[in-house]
Amino acid sequence: MNWGKLAHTIRAHPGRMLIIALAILVPPAIATTHVRVTFNQLAELPKSADSVRGYDALSGHFRAGEVAPVILVLSRDGSMWNDESFRAINDLTVALGKVPGVDLVRSITQPTGGVFTEEQLKQAGVGDLLKFPDRLQEGADGVGRIIGGLEQIHSGLEQMEQRLPALADGLSEGADGVAKMRDGIAQMRGGIAQMRAGLKEAADGLAAPCSGSACKESLPSTPSGCPVTNPSTLSGSAKNAELCLKSALDEMHVLVQRPAFDPIYTNVYEDVARAYGNLTGIDDTTNAPPAGDARAKKYADEGGMAGELKTIASGLRRAVDGLNRIEDALSQIDGGLRRLGPGLQDGATGVRTAVAGITRILDGLDQILPGLQRLRAGLAEGAARVRQAGFGDVASAGNLGLTPGLVDAVPGLRKQLGFFMTGDERTTRIFVTLTREPYASESLAAVGGIRAAGALALNKTPLEGTPIRAAGAASFFSDVRTLSDADFRTIMLVVLIGIFVVLALLLRSIVAPVYLILTVLLSFLATLGLTSVVFQGLFGQNGIAWWLPSFLFVMLVALGADYNIFLMSRIREEARVHTTADATARGLALTGHVITSAGIILAGTFAALMAAPLKSLQQFGFAVTVGILMDTFIVRSLLVPSIATLLGRHNWWPSRRAHAP
Repeated sequence: MNWGKLAHTIRAHPGRMLIIALAILVPPAIATTHVRVTFNQLAELPKSADSVRGYDALSGHFRAGEVAPVILVLSRDGSMWNDESFRAINDLTVALGKVPGVDLVRSITQPTGGVFTEEQLKQAGVGDLLKFPDRLQEGADGVGRIIGGLEQIHSGLEQMEQRLPALADGLSEGADGVAKMRDGIAQMRGGIAQMRAGLKEAADGLAAPCSGSACKESLPSTPSGCPVTNPSTLSGSAKNAELCLKSALDEMHVLVQRPAFDPIYTNVYEDVARAYGNLTGIDDTTNAPPAGDARAKKYADEGGMAGELKTIASGLRRAVDGLNRIEDALSQIDGGLRRLGPGLQDGATGVRTAVAGITRILDGLDQILPGLQRLRAGLAEGAARVRQAGFGDVASAGNLGLTPGLVDAVPGLRKQLGFFMTGDERTTRIFVTLTREPYASESLAAVGGIRAAGALALNKTPLEGTPIRAAGAASFFSDVRTLSDADFRTIMLVVLIGIFVVLALLLRSIVAPVYLILTVLLSFLATLGLTSVVFQGLFGQNGIAWWLPSFLFVMLVALGADYNIFLMSRIREEARVHTTADATARGLALTGHVITSAGIILAGTFAALMAAPLKSLQQFGFAVTVGILMDTFIVRSLLVPSIATLLGRHNWWPSRRAHAP
């Protein structure tokens, strides 16, 4: 390059050259507004790297934030295994779930991943937990109704226990009465048997009376020979007649009152009446009808005494049949009583057994009822405590949170929850899953929101003042970004002040150091913008490495300031004998090849980094190379000489040279 010709052009047209230089530098500098800083260290590695392939496999099947969640650690001196601390942890869990960029929060109160809606709980089969306190109270009320029913049963059984012994005694007495009735029936049947035998014998005797001459010979014909007077001397039909008369006194009484005149037995009325009187003490002989009475004739026509005796015999046989039927009836009654007696005795035994069973039931109820009373009281107290612990409010809001009581009620659950709380119960951790990768800008912003929400959620709780320490990749990168931003501002301030002081002392001016620093900043911004355009726009990368701006600034400012010092010191020397415009042209022509050669060599050295496998080194190599070349050929060759020429002697203000022509 002909540096003399370029110097002459700048000397002749400084404004035009200034515009050309700015037209080259300003557009890429404006592109810095679209620069994205990335903390994705994996993106620097090639796709074939094993760690990259493993991460891609994880992110392809799980939430992006689950690969590296944010872990919050809460630690205090006292135990956190109490309702108040659990409630505070649950409030913190709910608050963290509302932070933008947070996908899921898991803690000891919400180990499954946090906040559920009522519909989700129903689908999961635990919808009843939404009304857990109400269910406890309903259980207590149900037990109370059971107790009321059992108390009624107890009262009824007590009454039965008091009354059934009397029933058993009555049944026993009934069985004894049945036995006595059977004895009476047996006696009645014996008497009937005797009556039946007597009646049968009387009927047989009366059915075959004496007749004709045989009867005349056998019975005396005179009153003195009446067989009734001496019954022991009677025999045959007379003996049978007497026995028959003894068995049927009523019928014989009617008989003797009838006309007794028989052609065969003329004195039979008197004899029979006299015999009846001997048997009954009634003298009825005076009632004998007169001879020739019409009734006597009718009596003889009807068969006389023989007919009457047959009639009496027929009646006696009917009496025997009646007695047989009575005996059959008594036999049936006896059979029924024979079955009834054991049944009554068995009933009495069964009733006594029932009484013993009722007594045992009452003893059991006396043991059950106090237990049910305690159960009802326990359920009611449990419902009150659950409501007091805030579980009902949490559940009704869909924020299902465990409590120490619920954890201890499930065997083995406390041991499993040791994943969230240490054994000494003083330290717990909360896992926060983000919606994006841990190195994404949204995740880094979420970390700040998590810290702020955590401190706010613990206010006015037993855990107020407990430090919340965040760990994990996102927390690490968030701190890196915070520190790098702060460091970058500090580095810029220190470097620029240092360079300004050096330039001011070297050039004995304030104006020249100011625009020299501004040109260096413009060179840095243009380089950074061009780097983002190439790698973000052309290569489609997520952004430039987070550490690149700081390193690039230090590198370009140091090199740019070095080249500017070399150029401006030469111009100042030439300005001793020449005007500032001429001194600028001579200084550019004399130092151009030296500075350009040094810049090309340095740029070539850093360009070798673009062949590195790490993308961040490729970006850094490109940025430094472009920055050095831009500073060498644009800033130092066009921009600075144009400004120096336009300012003229004002470059050296406030030194005395600023007043020279």
